[in-house]
Amino acid sequence: MKIETSRFGAIEIDPEKIITFPAGIPGFQNEKRYVLLPAGGNSPLMWMQSVENPDLAFLTASPSDFGLNYSFELDDSVIKELGIEAPDNLLILVFLTFRRDADSDGVKVTANLLGPLVVNVHKMVGRQMVLDPTRYPVQYDMSAFFGKAQDKGAEEPQAAP
Repeated sequence: MKIETSRFGAIEIDPEKIITFPAGIPGFQNEKRYVLLPAGGNSPLMWMQSVENPDLAFLTASPSDFGLNYSFELDDSVIKELGIEAPDNLLILVFLTFRRDADSDGVKVTANLLGPLVVNVHKMVGRQMVLDPTRYPVQYDMSAFFGKAQDKGAEEPQAAP
């Protein structure tokens, strides 16, 4: 299946790799179907590209790829909604933001640990959770993991395996 993207042009994706978010994502409730695209090279980053909206893509990563001790419990309703049968069915992703840091003349990288994406990789269905704001920050500083973050730009993606 071919999709158009403003960031990467026309790309071929496997329709079986499309993740459906039945409720959408807060702020983007009408966008329900996405595909994960590697950011390029050996980067652990993934672009979550909307299948319908060429202009909508989010930079994401799995916290485990950075050795973060990040865990939370899922309510029974979420487990049922996503059809989760075992923990290895899950992919946990967080949104990343890269911003110019005026203080250091570099780039500050933050991860939204308050609103992780939970995906059942066997059913390709997901949901964005909103966790306890007293335990999880919306802007967790990840800059130390990236060094010169500006050198970690995205290359032309390939559909995720």
